Amino acid sequence: MHWKRIQRNNRYHRGQPFKSEPAFVWTVNGEKGELHLVSPAGPSLQANTYAEPVVIEVRDFETDEVTVVEWQWADWQLEIPAGERSNAALYEAGR
Repeated sequence: MHWKRIQRNNRYHRGQPFKSEPAFVWTVNGEKGELHLVSPAGPSLQANTYAEPVVIEVRDFETDEVTVVEWQWADWQLEIPAGERSNAALYEAGR
C-alpha cells in the first residue's frame, strides 16, 4: 500500500488508561487506508515491556477489509531473554 499523504494524530495521557481501553493506540491515516497499532501495556514497545502482544492492523479503504499483520520473533531471538532481543537484532544487522 503506497500512501502519498499521511495524517498522524497523537493523544498522550499520563496515568492509568481509561477502563476497558488499551494503554496505547496509534492510528496512521493515509489516502488509501490506515494502520492501527494497539499496545495493551503502553507506548513503550520494547520487547520486555508488554505482557500481551502488540496488535497491528491495516485497513484498505477501497475494499474496507482489515488485515491483521502477523509478527513473530525469529527462532534465534526466542532463544535469548526478551529484553535483549531488539538489541541483538541491531547487533546482527550491523555485522
